[in-house]
Amino acid sequence: SVEGSFSVSDPTNVQECPPCSLFDGVDGVCHTNPNIKNEISFDFTPEAIGDLLLEVTVVVDNTGARSDDWYYSKYSISATAENKVDETDTPTIGPTSLQP
Repeated sequence: SVEGSFSVSDPTNVQECPPCSLFDGVDGVCHTNPNIKNEISFDFTPEAIGDLLLEVTVVVDNTGARSDDWYYSKYSISATAENKVDETDTPTIGPTSLQP
């Protein structure tokens, strides 16, 4: 895994997820309120070249019922030599599979 610095961009909606910090090489974000969110932002700057796994879980309904809806997707990312990214072309990703 690749170590790096991780921070959230909008602390009014998301925060670093405290349970994730208990594990080496793991970071995560979670919500700070029950409001509906259309997007969240975070920054990660790798300290070295290597492979990363980004796992995304989006909860649609969380009532504790067995039929709660949530989505899960995983993305493999390769951290390579520094490249300049056009900040106006921010990539976005969405969940790809529904987990009943």
